[in-house]
Amino acid sequence: MPLAYALGYDQRQPRAVSLLTIPYIEGPDYACSIPKPGNGKSLDFGRQKPGWSEILFSTTFPASSIPVIGLCQGPRLKDGQRRATGKRRLASRFYDEVYTSESVRALLERHGLAGIEAVFSRGASVHARHQGRSVWEAQLIDDQGKPLRIFIKMSWGRRRLWPRMTDLKTGQTFQSLSDREWNGLARFWALGLNVPERLALYRHGLWTVRTAVILREVPPQHSLDEMLKNGRWQQFSAGQREGLLETVMATMQTIHKAGLGWRGTSSRHFYPQLQNDGSWKVWLIDCEGVHGHASGKTFERSYQKLWRSMKESGADRITLERLQSKIERALMGSVSGVPDPTGCVPRVDSPELSPRECSDKATRFVEHRSARRRANR
Repeated sequence: MPLAYALGYDQRQPRAVSLLTIPYIEGPDYACSIPKPGNGKSLDFGRQKPGWSEILFSTTFPASSIPVIGLCQGPRLKDGQRRATGKRRLASRFYDEVYTSESVRALLERHGLAGIEAVFSRGASVHARHQGRSVWEAQLIDDQGKPLRIFIKMSWGRRRLWPRMTDLKTGQTFQSLSDREWNGLARFWALGLNVPERLALYRHGLWTVRTAVILREVPPQHSLDEMLKNGRWQQFSAGQREGLLETVMATMQTIHKAGLGWRGTSSRHFYPQLQNDGSWKVWLIDCEGVHGHASGKTFERSYQKLWRSMKESGADRITLERLQSKIERALMGSVSGVPDPTGCVPRVDSPELSPRECSDKATRFVEHRSARRRANR
């Protein structure tokens, strides 16, 4: 009898990606598999220890050809073992500690950060910039004696009895911010994107909820926003700046081609790192806004938010022009059947406008539409 089914999968990529939620079971490891289309066989992809609540898997088969993407089953319970039911099973849904490994559990226990009470006690003095949530950092020492910097994102408040319409659309009903961050990072990681390493997730409370997610610091020290503000952006060559914009746009297109939306699109959430070969790697943070209810308008809003955030960060005119031209081309390529709203596709051989005039028109269009939407709120 299956214990859990896949919550979602990628319909556009050649591999299926799913996140499973598994009820707590006392007993042996879970045996998990993916049905193989056609011959009825299944592919074993791993085993999961009791107490874990999520697993991530992928397969090379097209998602559209798999009617039931994945399931987990527990073998027969041995004598003396029994399944968690009733109050115990309900409690495991709202009072839970999830660790990515036993070594992570031991590391957090050694530094007094294991469990919701320990985290909220240590973070009680942290200033909350937003109501019901706060972020603080801690410096740990790993098993090899090396420093390890982590970030703890806490959230608290009453659970909503009536979900928001946006939560119903995106499938995030009754999920806390920590749960959304945990799931969003898993989705991006499954797409091959660079995200902070997940360490632990704590849930506590049925009506009055406290949650926390613990993440490892990303390697880059400065976000794209900080680079633009502190002058580091101007220290790069024109080719390096162009390469970084291309990498950011490629990251956005990877998200959109997977059918995902990301409400956290901002220059503050991109952390670039220049590689030895001159290429760029970009890490993404603040992924609680990742969802599967995406459309052409969703993609357009994401690009608009990115453009506005770059302007607010202090990007120069040339950078905004280059970014805008890439955005318009991306929209034309990813949203089929949707005409260019500016009436202008930046092309060198445009018979109507020069590339500079075309970019100016696109920039004015975005600014005018953003101002109009803010006035209508």
